[in-house]
Amino acid sequence: MNNVIWTKVKFCRNLKNTWFTNRITKQQQKDVLQICLNACNECGMKGEELSKLSEDVINNLIDANKLEEDFIKNISFKGYASNDNANVQINGDNHIEIISIDENLSNSYSNAKKIDKALCNKLTFAYSDKYGFLTPNIKNIGSGMEISVLVLLPALSKINAVKSLPKYMDKLRFDIKFVNDGVYLISTGANLGYSEKQICDLTKMYIDKIIQCEIDACKNMAQDVDAVADLNLRAQAIINNAIKLTPYELSDLIGNILIAINSGIEKNITENQIKNLFNYIKIKDEKILAKSIKNILNNEK
Repeated sequence: MNNVIWTKVKFCRNLKNTWFTNRITKQQQKDVLQICLNACNECGMKGEELSKLSEDVINNLIDANKLEEDFIKNISFKGYASNDNANVQINGDNHIEIISIDENLSNSYSNAKKIDKALCNKLTFAYSDKYGFLTPNIKNIGSGMEISVLVLLPALSKINAVKSLPKYMDKLRFDIKFVNDGVYLISTGANLGYSEKQICDLTKMYIDKIIQCEIDACKNMAQDVDAVADLNLRAQAIINNAIKLTPYELSDLIGNILIAINSGIEKNITENQIKNLFNYIKIKDEKILAKSIKNILNNEK
């Protein structure tokens, strides 16, 4: 059973001979915005100025993980471009941020890399033969690549063991951030000296190690079979009878079911059902109707 909700690959790029966005003038921001939008359009993406999008459209893009929340704190001189597999933020912390999200790390990397290669052919980015791609954030210098993984770790969370998880794979550091009940965001730290392939390989190895720790914790909890079975049955009962659920409630309930699955107590719920339930964790509307959620559990049995 895979506990990964999604993986995100982001490439941070900055134009050569142009101040980074933390030092840039308004006129330079306008110039960067136009240059980058034109390049995105030439690469087959649809680019738009963020200020021309309605608030509802922007919120929908955030809910769909197509824009980052920090990016829209100020929408002046900012742009957004997308295709079916990747998105580009313009004039955020970097001149260009290429983002792709998928359940599978290889797919996320491949989709983001296609856009990165296309834009590298259109634009000249700040690059050092010694250090690699240059960015205002020292942790992105080198490959300019960040990887983030949203993962459900309910058993480790319940026994308060997340803080004790290892922080390194080889010498590559990972940061673990609490999101809500049992849900954590694991991100790469500074990766200077590592190639893109090495970062992807080490991230996969690290996530596999963390999930194995989660499965071991599930099995340890399952020594009290009745307790785990009770959590599982209560979670299913609430999902099947609730009128509405918040994302926070839902992540806790899914976590209880997942503990039972990973420990071998629950064998009737499929990985596909859990994956479909994962999608609801990302929704922020607290008026979620439980009907659509219970249908996932009931219709696939």
